[in-house]
Amino acid sequence: MRIGVLGSPTSWVFREMERVAADVHDMVPIPFSQLSVGLDGPGTSLFCSNESSECREWLDSLDAILIRPMPLGSLQQVVFRMNLLQQINQQHRVVVLNSPATIESSVDKYLCLEKIRGGKIEVPATFLAESAATALLHFRQLAMDAVIKPLFGSGGKGIERVQELAIASKLFSQKVENGEIIYQQQFIDHGDTDFRLLVIGDRVLGMQRTHPGHWITNIQQGAIASHHTPTPLEIEIARLAADRLGAQMAGVDLMYDRSGRPLVIEVNACPGWQAISNVSDTDISALVLDHLVTEVNRKQQPV
Repeated sequence: MRIGVLGSPTSWVFREMERVAADVHDMVPIPFSQLSVGLDGPGTSLFCSNESSECREWLDSLDAILIRPMPLGSLQQVVFRMNLLQQINQQHRVVVLNSPATIESSVDKYLCLEKIRGGKIEVPATFLAESAATALLHFRQLAMDAVIKPLFGSGGKGIERVQELAIASKLFSQKVENGEIIYQQQFIDHGDTDFRLLVIGDRVLGMQRTHPGHWITNIQQGAIASHHTPTPLEIEIARLAADRLGAQMAGVDLMYDRSGRPLVIEVNACPGWQAISNVSDTDISALVLDHLVTEVNRKQQPV
């Protein structure tokens, strides 16, 4: 099979996919900057890359596309990339992991929590506002102990804990001046530890992340990873969250409060797996490839 990896050809993920593909499958790197699209009369759109001057031949040669995290860009670039992926998903039989609709739902932190919450899945109290005055009312509702996050973002970047009214007022006013939405979430005392549950099809793998003396537990921010075997409840929660987003592959971030109540903080529909691979006895890259191959074979079966 020929599988496109939408991301940098120098990334760890691409090198891993080449390793597990060996001589059986062909991995094709597709940097976002190489994508283009055009309209040339009736029929499907023309999707191109630098690899081939024949647009239709390039896309039709792929059996699947694995989408990696989208690089930072302007609003126009982000909208263009998502619209292009939607068109590919709708107009061609190529398997796209995950679907553009799923990725859009997970990138927006608030929309993600809105879609997954309910039943077995509890989420922290969360508020959004455009007005600093309204956000301050929300801040008081959160007992003046809130985590302020960018609505879009990952890796623990740009988040901070605020516990003083004066600091919150200044921060919220700055966000309004910058045209940002004010996203704040109840601070959960989680003992400097949380869990990443990686869903790949029916499989759920686990990793514990601990950052001694610090409440931000992202690996990129210095947390330490260790192996974790998910409990039956964690497996149920992870699968349910992925299912509600329509995700075949997802990274579910879960933490426990001091009473032992599990809370889902975020779900990533383009999860990396380097950190969890380092503490797992499972070849996760092989699992990802096996899932893609299974989905391609399933989609190619006659209806």
